[in-house]
Amino acid sequence: MPMARHRAAIYGAEKRYKTIYDAFGGVDENLANINDILHDIESGGGIKYFHANSIGADSRALGTNSIAVGSDSVASGEGSISVGNGAQASAHGSVALGENAAAPDANSVALGAGSKTSEVVATKGTTINGQYYDFAGDAPSGTVSVGDKGAERTITNVAAGRISVESTDAVNGSQLNAVNQAIENLAAGVTENDKFSVKYDRHSDGTKKNSMTLQGWDSATPVVLANVADGVHKNDAVNVSQLKAGLSTTLGEAKAYTDQTALQTLDQANAYTDKKFGKLNEDIVATRIEARQAAAIGLAAASLRYDDRPGKISAAIGGGFWRGEGAVALGLGHTSEDQRMRSNLSAATSGGNWSMGAGFSYTFN
Repeated sequence: MPMARHRAAIYGAEKRYKTIYDAFGGVDENLANINDILHDIESGGGIKYFHANSIGADSRALGTNSIAVGSDSVASGEGSISVGNGAQASAHGSVALGENAAAPDANSVALGAGSKTSEVVATKGTTINGQYYDFAGDAPSGTVSVGDKGAERTITNVAAGRISVESTDAVNGSQLNAVNQAIENLAAGVTENDKFSVKYDRHSDGTKKNSMTLQGWDSATPVVLANVADGVHKNDAVNVSQLKAGLSTTLGEAKAYTDQTALQTLDQANAYTDKKFGKLNEDIVATRIEARQAAAIGLAAASLRYDDRPGKISAAIGGGFWRGEGAVALGLGHTSEDQRMRSNLSAATSGGNWSMGAGFSYTFN
């Protein structure tokens, strides 16, 4: 039988055999090697760069374009990856790495044994001390979990992330420590300068009053406020310039008002005095006239003469004049038959004023 050369490609490497029997022998040898490899995989020996050891249920890649590795590992989400014993990647684009890791949320990653993702929550910003701050990356598409509730993990060996308005890097403990140091230094500065700061007075319960007490280095020395702008509104503070101008205006207006008031008072006093002296003069003149009229009335009454004969009734008239004032007196007189009783009645007038008088006499012996 003529000799023939035969070729066979085993594992991508071509090997030449002299006879077909040699070729079959090579195939048989390679099949035996493959059986050994499969046995090694089943027993945990594996192949170079890949080893697996499990007696559990088979993995299942149920989602389109999914990958499942490990006993009872299930990748049921489209494009999902589950690696590890009992790992579950059930959402679109989810990744579960580690024993019993679970990624039930789309585009999310569960890293480590027992890790589980949860629904992603967008955080737009936060309010600090009354000031609102926006955050970058406020529309997340998924989340990464390295543990589970009650089974959290720390993340170590994290490089320092960029810090800026637009940064979405993670930060490490040293960066937070730097922030803490800055805050502590600021707090120390605030504490150091607290006695120089302007603060509201407080009630005994700590609540603020609507007042301030300024205190400098020496609490016993009053504080001077310099470079104070002109006050505009009714509740604004004023500076010394405004105060001087205000005082000047006030004093000027007060002086003008005082002068005007004093002049008015003097005029009123003069007018009052003149009025009183005029009235007094009128009263004096009137009193003088009345006195002269009384004198004239007295003279007129004294000039009356009656008939003293027994049983006679007589009428009399008299007149009087004193220093420009005149008076007229009229009278009636009666004498009894025995001349023991005499009576008279008189009236006098001067300047429109009337007076009356009467008299009676009785002779006993």
